[in-house]
Amino acid sequence: MDSNPSGAEMLNGLGFPSENDRLITALQTCFSDLVKNQKEQARRQDEQAEKLQQAVEALKPKVPITDRKTAFWNAYKTLADEHDGEFQRKYSTDLDTALIFAGLFSAVDSAFIIQIQPDIHPQGTPILVLIAQNLLYISLFSTLLAALLAVLGKQWLMYYLAAGERGSLEARGLERQRKFDGLRQWKFDTVMQVFPLLLQAGLLLFSTALSIYLRTIHKSLATIVLFFTAFGFLLYAALLVSAVAAPDSPFQTPLAALVMQLIPTALWTKLKTLRCPVLSLPCRIIRHLSAIFAQSVSRSQILLPLFLKPAAKKSSPTPDGPTPIFDAPFPEPSPEVPAVSWVLEASTDPRVIDLAVTMVSHLQWPGTMDTRPHLNRLCDGLLACFDFLSDGSTHVLFKLHDGMALQALHLGKAYCTLRWIPRLGEPNHPKFSYAYPYIDELSPELANVVRNLAGEPTVISRVDSTSRYKHLKHFLAQFNDETPCLDDQSFTDYLFCVLSFLSSISPHDVVWMEKSQFKGKLFEQMISALLASLQTNQISMDTAAKLLDLTTQLANTHFFVEP
Repeated sequence: MDSNPSGAEMLNGLGFPSENDRLITALQTCFSDLVKNQKEQARRQDEQAEKLQQAVEALKPKVPITDRKTAFWNAYKTLADEHDGEFQRKYSTDLDTALIFAGLFSAVDSAFIIQIQPDIHPQGTPILVLIAQNLLYISLFSTLLAALLAVLGKQWLMYYLAAGERGSLEARGLERQRKFDGLRQWKFDTVMQVFPLLLQAGLLLFSTALSIYLRTIHKSLATIVLFFTAFGFLLYAALLVSAVAAPDSPFQTPLAALVMQLIPTALWTKLKTLRCPVLSLPCRIIRHLSAIFAQSVSRSQILLPLFLKPAAKKSSPTPDGPTPIFDAPFPEPSPEVPAVSWVLEASTDPRVIDLAVTMVSHLQWPGTMDTRPHLNRLCDGLLACFDFLSDGSTHVLFKLHDGMALQALHLGKAYCTLRWIPRLGEPNHPKFSYAYPYIDELSPELANVVRNLAGEPTVISRVDSTSRYKHLKHFLAQFNDETPCLDDQSFTDYLFCVLSFLSSISPHDVVWMEKSQFKGKLFEQMISALLASLQTNQISMDTAAKLLDLTTQLANTHFFVEP
């Protein structure tokens, strides 16, 4: 036997792997790579399946929210989150910039103060050096004050954005709206614009102090610094004038907004239309200084809004107007009023606006609130639901757009609710005429809204009685098909509506939303007005009988009991 080892045995003896070992290692590597690839493919498939599931969920129709208030507050939260996010980004960037500039500028200011400080002596200090040092200290103080206010501004933003962290959706929305109303009432935007103004004032004082101090060293240095200071001041003034004169100017500054608030609108209109030589312009401006001063004094109190709240006017009947029926104190406004008002003002989403207008007729609005901006927007939205075609006559033909009936009804109800609030019964709203053939194509509720906006019928205190009685027949004709089942509030509204056809109604009573407590009084007033109309032959017996029969049926449907 050959006892000499083979080459493979010698390689194994030296520590080299055999062919079997190399084959096993290669197979293990292949299997591990295959397992990794399978795991990676499975992970990718899971991610794709999850994304596909999310896409399918997004495409599924959302479950409609039947509760009106819940749907509104959901939409309100979405709109508020979008607004507050943009609000935070805007002011956070401004405050960060103000803090950085204040830190750099205060260091430069301090360096010059230290440089000039040795020239200050208890006795014998040059007056120019003393003035320059005082201006530098004032500049440093304004810069540090701006930095302090910027830090406080950061905390104010955190306090505002912390609104609505606890409680129900409605409670969080009410808290957020309360804080937002506080921002507008206390002129938060105006206060935030003061920070850069302090920095700009500090920079101007620093440049002036430097020019004065350099005059003690060399006049040429002082002249150069003074020239650039004056050039920068004139350039800033030109930018300010352009921003005030043209609202679309890109060179807006914080001071421009304050100047626009201080100058009366009528005066500024006159100044813009002046056509006079340059020398006579100051004389014309001086003649209006008293008006500017008077307005500036009244508007300088913008930081004290609590003292500027107008006293609530007590509604009293005019000498020739009807006496109010409801003698109780006017009810407190609904807590949702500020939120609904803000949504109508800020939102551009038709779906969100529709949710807001459905809330309008269910809220008690303040009797002194100026709702004319809301009326203009609601009117534009309502008119957008129709096609208007002139036929050359006094009437305007209109036709409702397809699928716009519900939206037009909501907008119309909200418009009819709010139009009586400004000045308690002095509505100033655009009226339109309609073609009679098209009114029959609308639903009864929408047809009533259209007739109300067109002036027939109109719940108004000074409408002639003949027109009221004529529209009473149209009102009663709606109940020919079936008698609806009304709740307590709806039945009270029915009594008030009938009473408005039989007699004059006070605007004070029109804006009173919750009238259920006066149900018995309204019933008595309606019977008295009906008897008076029968005695004067202003209403027929058939109409009176139909009215009494309908009222009895409606009262029985909701178990009305006369108090």
